[in-house]
Amino acid sequence: MAGVIAIVVFAVIWSMLTTASGQIFPWMTMLLGVFVGFAVRRAGQGLDWRFPTIAAVLAFAGSILANVVIAAGTTAGEFDTSTIAVLSAVTTMTWPIFFAEAMTAADWVFAVLAAGIAPFFASRRLNRREYQALRIWQEQQDHDKG
Repeated sequence: MAGVIAIVVFAVIWSMLTTASGQIFPWMTMLLGVFVGFAVRRAGQGLDWRFPTIAAVLAFAGSILANVVIAAGTTAGEFDTSTIAVLSAVTTMTWPIFFAEAMTAADWVFAVLAAGIAPFFASRRLNRREYQALRIWQEQQDHDKG
C-alpha cells in the first residue's frame, strides 16, 4: 500500500512540475523507482525476495501510470480543462492511441530502469548484529533440516 501511495503522490508532483515548467522530464521515472523502493522498505521491513519484487512491479506499473497522468495533464492544458476531466473521459479506444503515440521507446526504457532501481532500495538494511542474528538463525534452520 505504501508503494501505491508513493506512486500517486509522485505522479501528482511530476504532473504539477511538468505543467509549471512546460517541459516533460522522462528521467524522473527513475526517481519514482527510488521512492517506491524506499516506501516498500519502510512499510514492508521484510528480508525475503518478495519485497524487492513488489517494488519492481510497482515501479514499472507506476511509471506507466505517471506517464498517463502527464499525458492527461498536457492534453488538459491544450483543451483548457482539468486533468481529472481528461482522465474521466478515457475509453477503451483511447489506450491504443496513447501507447502508440504518447509512450515513446525512452518511456519504456525509463520504466524498466525504474523497475531495476526499486528493488535495490526496497531491500531491508541490517546492521552487523541483526545480520549476525539472521545468519545464526538461518544456520540453525539448515542444521534442523539436515
